[in-house]
Amino acid sequence: AFAADQKPMDKPAMEKCYGVAKAGKNDCAAGAHSCAGQATKDFDKTSYVAVPAGVCAKLAGGTLTAMAK
Repeated sequence: AFAADQKPMDKPAMEKCYGVAKAGKNDCAAGAHSCAGQATKDFDKTSYVAVPAGVCAKLAGGTLTAMAK
């Protein structure tokens, strides 16, 4: 339980991380298909997963912008 002056932890800010999703595990895309779960190949540069802010830069191949195929 929280004391009256405590707040529950806020959810971390999220960012779109392109180029790191496995096939079928993406959250959405930039025009390649309609949305979640439709990536047809691993590490598609036009599909993203939502990750906590700051994490994408730490992932191999991760970028904050969609790349052309």
